[in-house]
Amino acid sequence: VMTVFSMLYRVFYDKKLASEFIKNGQGRGGKVLFVLAVFVALSIAIRTFLTVDALKELPVSEMTENMPEIVFENNKIVSPENYYASFSDKESKVVFVFDTTDAPYSLSDKIGVFMRKDALIFQDKNETRILSYQKLLNGENLTLTRAVMEELIHKIIDSLRKALPPVLFVLVVPALFLWYIVLSYFYGAMSYLMTYALHLEPAYDERIRLAVLSLMPWTGLNALATLLGVNIRFGAASGLLLTLIYMFCFLKEEREPKTV
Repeated sequence: VMTVFSMLYRVFYDKKLASEFIKNGQGRGGKVLFVLAVFVALSIAIRTFLTVDALKELPVSEMTENMPEIVFENNKIVSPENYYASFSDKESKVVFVFDTTDAPYSLSDKIGVFMRKDALIFQDKNETRILSYQKLLNGENLTLTRAVMEELIHKIIDSLRKALPPVLFVLVVPALFLWYIVLSYFYGAMSYLMTYALHLEPAYDERIRLAVLSLMPWTGLNALATLLGVNIRFGAASGLLLTLIYMFCFLKEEREPKTV
């Protein structure tokens, strides 16, 4: 019996999958899209946990030893001004940068936290997340001494490890599911061009199932890259090309006469 989970890897090699799912399937692939959204969201949540967990290796005591008092007013750091300090773990894989200069933020290929005048920036190898002080402090003014700073860093890292991955998972699943539904109808419409060229006339539900199946390699590979922390992504253009290539291959498989 074909399961949704088996389709995540069968789509890369099994020629029978096209006839099983497109021709003999039912509905418009909503269940497959939901499982796909869960798989991608889970990959993002796991990668987020591993990224935040790596921050535990930062030398927090050393980082705060010579740090000046930090004053937050009106949702930004007002003191110290024009200050820059950078720290990393022993292997220089995880960094913490405290920067109140006006120099533009530049992306890093390292994992770490960048504390700027107006926001905290969490940098993974592939993604950047920005948390403004307005959200973090709720508009309150705050003064951080060295002792408070060290305790706060430990608490922030621990809280992020526990809260951020599940919150991301819960938020990302429905967003991805809706996005994949939109994409399935978009590629379902695109299929008319290919079926016209190949002299095929599938039913409308079959077109949507074809689109769902064709989306799986692109989304699956991106999810796997996220999970492994590999700096390879299929963007919009390459994702479009990859999806259309798989769509053409599935249609061509359906067009070829089957031997018994």
